[in-house]
Amino acid sequence: MFTPSHLAGLLAYAAIAAALAVGLPVAVPGLFASPLVTSGLLGAAVFLLLMLIHEAAARHGTLKALAGRLLGLADLVSRLREEVRQLRDVQRAQAAALEGATEVESVAQEVRGLR
Repeated sequence: MFTPSHLAGLLAYAAIAAALAVGLPVAVPGLFASPLVTSGLLGAAVFLLLMLIHEAAARHGTLKALAGRLLGLADLVSRLREEVRQLRDVQRAQAAALEGATEVESVAQEVRGLR
């Protein structure tokens, strides 16, 4: 996801890479055979490295948030399973009570039949 902080990071990394590409030949003259090309490539490499580090940090933050959400969902699932267990217990108790009621009715009919 592209946010203002990502844009600010992109601009900061580009500024660092450009400063390195422009300043390196001036700071250390005669270091490279073709200073313009080499410093440009070095600046591009630094920019790509900084963007890679930024991507790793952003992905880590996203994964951490996702892990928190998954833990919340796992907690919800366990609470819902417990509620289902409780409802099943209530259902079994009600079914047993209904069975008892039908037995009482059949006994009452037999007693009426004996009278």
